[in-house]
Amino acid sequence: GTENNDVLFLHNSGTHVLHTIALPSTPWQMSVIGAFNIDYRVIIATRSAVIYTIRNGKLLGNHIQMESAITCMTAFHKNVIVACINKTLYAYHIKGNNVKLWSMYFKSIITCIEPMTGPQFAGNENNYFLCGFENGDVAMYNNNQQIH
Repeated sequence: GTENNDVLFLHNSGTHVLHTIALPSTPWQMSVIGAFNIDYRVIIATRSAVIYTIRNGKLLGNHIQMESAITCMTAFHKNVIVACINKTLYAYHIKGNNVKLWSMYFKSIITCIEPMTGPQFAGNENNYFLCGFENGDVAMYNNNQQIH
């Protein structure tokens, strides 16, 4: 992502740009799902608290408008998990239809979200991830249920 609101797709050698996609806002954080040669999505959080999706080289028309500034984000399986400066964690469907699956409120700002992958975390209803908080706590969740 660039300060000029562009997302650049580089050749795997990093020697040249394959194509460029312009966004309405400056990209801040990206999460990629899939394989470039088959089917992929790039989920992009922007500085203006809007989440856009690029699918197979095309910017999709739908987007997610967040309530406050985004502190971190991840996308995996069919969910986009987003934390905002208002100490809230949100989950949306990967298609970006702007319908919240769930939200949770915390006492501390979430500074990091990481998905947990592997066969022990597989399953249609399982979306395990870790959250790191500004106060130093770390918690494990499956969707909106705290596990550890």
